[in-house]
Amino acid sequence: EDGNPVKNADVTLTNTQSGIKGSVGKTDANGKLKKSSINYGKYTVTVNGQSQAVTLTAKNNSVNTVTFNLK
Repeated sequence: EDGNPVKNADVTLTNTQSGIKGSVGKTDANGKLKKSSINYGKYTVTVNGQSQAVTLTAKNNSVNTVTFNLK
């Protein structure tokens, strides 16, 4: 909210279609987190208990790598 990186934030993805929830990890000192092997679809991203809906799209049903930069 203040523009500073969100350090050590717990990040969770929940697939909104299947309801499957998975911990992605923690952000680093710069508020960044990179996660591979995420399938395309609609997810809710939860960071330290606050949620935001996102859609991950890919061509040919490929697997995505997502980089979060949280501030």
